[in-house]
Amino acid sequence: MKKILVINDYGYNAGGASIVALQSAIGLKKQGYDVTFFCGSEPIDKTLVNSSIQIVCLKQANLRDSKNKFLALFQGLWNVKAAKVLNSLIDDSQNIVALVHSYSKTLSPSVFTVLQKKKVKTILTLHDYFAACPNGGFQNYHKKINCNLKPLSCKCILCNCDSENYIIKLYRCLRQVVLKHIFLRPNYFYAYAVSEYSQQLMRPYVEKYFKEFGVLMNPVQFDGEENVDVSKNQKYIYIGRLSEEKGIEDFCKVISDLNLEGIVLGFDAVLIEANYDVEMLRNGRYDYYLKTRIFSKNGHLSNDDCGKFARKLVESGTTKLILGHLSQDNNTPELAAETVMRHLDGYVRNSDYILSVAPVETSGGFIAF
Repeated sequence: MKKILVINDYGYNAGGASIVALQSAIGLKKQGYDVTFFCGSEPIDKTLVNSSIQIVCLKQANLRDSKNKFLALFQGLWNVKAAKVLNSLIDDSQNIVALVHSYSKTLSPSVFTVLQKKKVKTILTLHDYFAACPNGGFQNYHKKINCNLKPLSCKCILCNCDSENYIIKLYRCLRQVVLKHIFLRPNYFYAYAVSEYSQQLMRPYVEKYFKEFGVLMNPVQFDGEENVDVSKNQKYIYIGRLSEEKGIEDFCKVISDLNLEGIVLGFDAVLIEANYDVEMLRNGRYDYYLKTRIFSKNGHLSNDDCGKFARKLVESGTTKLILGHLSQDNNTPELAAETVMRHLDGYVRNSDYILSVAPVETSGGFIAF
């Protein structure tokens, strides 16, 4: 039986790349493959645990959350533990295919050296531009323009274009050198961009390193019952994190220039209603009419309703959640927070998001945006 090794920085839903990594691992397991999920950071998504997939987690902090920043610098360039553990997982006698989704937040380029030495057929999905561009965006974030400089050229290295600062830019250039040194050696690596546009942009800089460089579209989850005729749409919606590299300014400019109606969904901070706990309301002192009105679709949001919406917000990039309009009779701050956190399983409080509960009768604390 062919063994599939899925490699990802995180063992939980941390965004696009992680979602694809988790879903592909679970999907391949259902198809009968022997799947191992190798990751750097906890927690582990419950759907992954319940799928009976072998999970190997290094239990390391990602580079941003590491308490030892000096050690994190070396880990980002070369994670010794990741290479050692990954090497122990690969049996030379097995027919193994590795699917790599992310490596720059915890695992580092060291995983590719192991895959190279073991002659493992490796499929690398390029969810971002870090394989080609040191700052990962082909953008000069300070000048707010597209960058046309050749990656790792003298002009590129001297340019302070990173979204953070120039020291981080130099560090990422060094990591890029390490990565390209590995890719220059004979390997069994196949790389796929997630769109034809990404492929076209990266092709001049990465194609020579891989046996094949193509396009592999990411799956899109659709929860609706039927397709919509988009030709009849009257509004245009932006869904995503409100940061420049995601194109929010371009979206707003085009909508304004063409005099169209646009909607933006994606906030850094959201105050969301968590009015009642279902069981407390059902068994509480309110009369039948009032309970029916609150339970109705035109009533208030329950803790579970709030939790479901909160998950959608965090997946779209929201980092601060404030629970508000709690019922004094049918809810408690502790119960509201506990319920919402249950729906945010896979995300880490005070790391991936900040959750607070607004007081019912008094002023709350100061929230910094």
